Amino acid sequence: RRLRELCLDDEFWKLLSFENSQWYQSLQNRRSIFRPLAERNGDTSHHDTMQINGDAGSSPTNAIYQDDFPTTCSLTNRSRKLQDMANWDPVFPGERVSWYDEYVQRHGPTCVNWLQTPRLYDCGAGA
Repeated sequence: RRLRELCLDDEFWKLLSFENSQWYQSLQNRRSIFRPLAERNGDTSHHDTMQINGDAGSSPTNAIYQDDFPTTCSLTNRSRKLQDMANWDPVFPGERVSWYDEYVQRHGPTCVNWLQTPRLYDCGAGA
């Protein structure tokens, strides 16, 4: 029962539905087109304080601070993703949605078996 609750977690399946949605993929494509060339190449203007100062052992608190907490750039990316997810969410207030079923219906494989092949029995009687 506990495993079922874990596997059918609505937030997990909602995130998967969002990340695999055509809307989000086209939004990412549009953003990548208009993103500046320097940002596309991974050239950022902020560096670690240890790289700027050149002395790695002089400020251990700065190293701990930078390792433990997210940078400003990652916070803006996270907030942008949350905002995109809020804009994408097709659910009306008060509506209950099974995001697992929604994901399977949108992204699951399509299998249609219109005709069944006849079974032949060993007794000699066939259908």
